[in-house]
Amino acid sequence: MSPVLILEQDADLPGHGLLGLRIDAGGLTRHSVGVWKDDLTAIDPRSYSAIVALGGKASAYDDDGHPWLSDAQDLLRRATHGGTPVLGICLGGQVLARALGAEVRPAELGEYGWGEISPLPAAAADPVFSALTTRSGTYQWHGDVFDVPPGATRLAESDVTANQAFRFGENSWGIQFHPEVEPDVFDTWNANHPGASDASGLSLAELRAIVVRECDASRAWRTDLFDRFLAVATNRER
Repeated sequence: MSPVLILEQDADLPGHGLLGLRIDAGGLTRHSVGVWKDDLTAIDPRSYSAIVALGGKASAYDDDGHPWLSDAQDLLRRATHGGTPVLGICLGGQVLARALGAEVRPAELGEYGWGEISPLPAAAADPVFSALTTRSGTYQWHGDVFDVPPGATRLAESDVTANQAFRFGENSWGIQFHPEVEPDVFDTWNANHPGASDASGLSLAELRAIVVRECDASRAWRTDLFDRFLAVATNRER
């Protein structure tokens, strides 16, 4: 089985969290690249069973400030049109949305901390988002939002953000939230960004207590989400 390629998009936000645990549990291997330092143009998406693009503090539309964004978009576009399954998480979802012709812009109201998302009717028949059967909690940390690309299917929403998830074609998903976050990832991110919890309106200790409690409560559906995506990848290679 070909490895899963993980695009790290921020040196200060390391960690694969639950995603990494599910890749390992499925007997798959993972290979990571740093989009800010590695040559994405040399990557052939067909060499991987799937590609997962992670989050980061960059804005997906800031090509001048982050020249690697255009190469990340190109890689995800090549993967999508070539049939390699893609999952874009937060910034990764925004980069995927832009690669597929949608706008990414500053949100009228960002989402910071633990929040709930709700499935839309199309989620019930989706190979991945059928994992989200009811309003459920997940970690959120974004000040930008994406439009749904032309021809894509909207799959989830929240009270604040209309577009929490979409599927394009048969093999590509973009999401706005962070199902990979577990307490250890949360701790690393906040250690690298002192004071970041202020955006949530909570102290670090208060927010961490919520994350620990709600990660336990939500782990079943988040696990199912990743497992279903990885099943798309493994079934494609059989």
